[in-house]
Amino acid sequence: LPEMSRPIICWNLKERFLKDQIYTSIGTILISINPYRWLKGLYTPSVMEDFQKRRAQQGPHVYGIADNAFRAMRMHYKDQSIVISGESGAGKTECTKQCLAYLAEVAGSGDSNIEQKILRANPLLEAYGNAKTVRNNNSSRFGKYVEIFFNRSGKICGASTQNYLLEKSRVVSVGEEERNYHIFFQLCKGMTEEEKQHLR
Repeated sequence: LPEMSRPIICWNLKERFLKDQIYTSIGTILISINPYRWLKGLYTPSVMEDFQKRRAQQGPHVYGIADNAFRAMRMHYKDQSIVISGESGAGKTECTKQCLAYLAEVAGSGDSNIEQKILRANPLLEAYGNAKTVRNNNSSRFGKYVEIFFNRSGKICGASTQNYLLEKSRVVSVGEEERNYHIFFQLCKGMTEEEKQHLR
């Protein structure tokens, strides 16, 4: 952009969004606008491969942010951070999943499959901390700090997730047109009639 101003940035975001280009880079910041629908071909193995092999030729994408962080870590041997923020329904949960999926692809642990364990743990964390709200069917009702650990070869060797600010009041009180945490519905669906009777 020839100059930076709020109207120019907003116009550019709108024009890109109308073309299903939900990602826009402004310097080192990646802005994502949630389309509230699945965009075919946005998160595929071939797109991941393009970012690994032809990074400079790719447009703005969450894979690019993950790739930049991974390359900087490997080149400088320094910790890197990716901050994902936004309003409820902005797409933070999906963005985090895609970052983790990209890192798992480029830095897989080999035989130990640690990266797959990390990816499989995410739905479990979501079940205990996500709920349907008026704005979002899978809204995270907590903050999450995820650390991915790499060995000197650049392979994933572990992870740590810390949750904070869980909306505990939702357990006993839910707003109109909202639901409690997913885990309660999953437990009810998975129980036998006998187990349900025992809890009454």
